[in-house]
Amino acid sequence: MLFNKPKKFTREELEEAASLAGDHFKRTRTEAESDIADYYNSVFDHAYDEIEHILASTNQLQDFESMAARLFGDGYLDTLRYMERPTLSADDFKKLSATNTDARSKLSQPENAALAMEYLLRNLNTRIFPWFDRGAAPTDSDLNAAKHAVAALVADQKTKTMLRNRQSHTQEEAVREALIRDAGFTMVKAHDFRMITQGPKPGEVFHKETSIDGVKADVVFGLYDGRIMALECKGSNTAVNSYKRLNHETVDKIVKWNNMFGSNGIVGGCVLQGVFAVDNLLSAQQAGVAIFWSASLQELTDYALNTKQ
Repeated sequence: MLFNKPKKFTREELEEAASLAGDHFKRTRTEAESDIADYYNSVFDHAYDEIEHILASTNQLQDFESMAARLFGDGYLDTLRYMERPTLSADDFKKLSATNTDARSKLSQPENAALAMEYLLRNLNTRIFPWFDRGAAPTDSDLNAAKHAVAALVADQKTKTMLRNRQSHTQEEAVREALIRDAGFTMVKAHDFRMITQGPKPGEVFHKETSIDGVKADVVFGLYDGRIMALECKGSNTAVNSYKRLNHETVDKIVKWNNMFGSNGIVGGCVLQGVFAVDNLLSAQQAGVAIFWSASLQELTDYALNTKQ
């Protein structure tokens, strides 16, 4: 049986599509600037209040060690992580502090509190808290600068994380909605599967991300000819970042799926949004990745409809 394959684009077509996607990215980010600023300011203010409390309750860090259990028990770990050099994720904290936990109830226990605080003190950012090494009381200027620095670090990281998560969720939902609205698909409850026969039936799209033989896919649906299409939704803010998002993360998954099921079992592709280098697009396409764009989902729905023939 001859299957309808996704279109392969020329360099010129990819250049045009990438240019349109870049313009769309800039336009949507510009339109969202007010909401982004509100979110950033809200996170900043909350973090400022928390670092202010941490400094006040520890006598400007002089009693930092003795207050460890209470600070952890009261839920201040999130802000404490941004007082470090460098800042660290919750997962990194669990490993590097040797506590293997970020739970309040466990960190407030004396043994874990001591381990965690030993790590935090050893890596405290003394450029933000210069008085700590001086062994002298901080000036008002020191305290003001430290509060603003930590609050800015927290707000910056959390705003970037929010944007990535929101973009990914919005992108995936837009793909599902387009398939339902324009290609006649029906949404069904998602489940992990290891065999093609266990996947979505023709005309079905899973309601959330799914693991296919241990490899996660963002959007999974059954094409009308019996094959399964697995899509990765990827956003990129820069051409350099596009290599990681597309050529590393997405290509690796699609190669695995093709090795598992063959290209006539699963059609692997991506839906892209943002800034992507044309050379990276060509490389991914040559590796077997079907390329679609969030700014033009009709190309995806047209392809899905054509598998009825």
